[in-house]
Amino acid sequence: MTDLNSSSQAILYFIGVLDSFGAEAWNLRTVTATSAAVFFGMRMTIGHKYAIDWDACVHAILSGFGSAICVYLNYYAAINMTGITEPLGSISCNGPLTSLHRIIPAITQGYAVCDIINGFKLGPAFLAHGIGE
Repeated sequence: MTDLNSSSQAILYFIGVLDSFGAEAWNLRTVTATSAAVFFGMRMTIGHKYAIDWDACVHAILSGFGSAICVYLNYYAAINMTGITEPLGSISCNGPLTSLHRIIPAITQGYAVCDIINGFKLGPAFLAHGIGE
């Protein structure tokens, strides 16, 4: 991890904290099921308090910032971390760059349960969106 800028080092420190909880080896089906349960639980307990769809808001924040961090690391840190640029590393089947790259899609997939529920209320186009995740 030499030659990484301070922003990349700070992000990798945060990912290291996730890894200290075992994130690099988490079962992705478990991550999906857990995130589905959390988002569904939020939907049932908090709902639309203050006219905000809280499960959607939390999902958007997690997936949005998490994905932005992954893109940042792909662009600014991949070559220093692995010696291969992204997406060439992923295309070459070298696996995800970090554990965050592994779990963000699983979290999004877990939120699909709420999208499917919304689809029954909002119509077939929204239902297809949830099933497509």
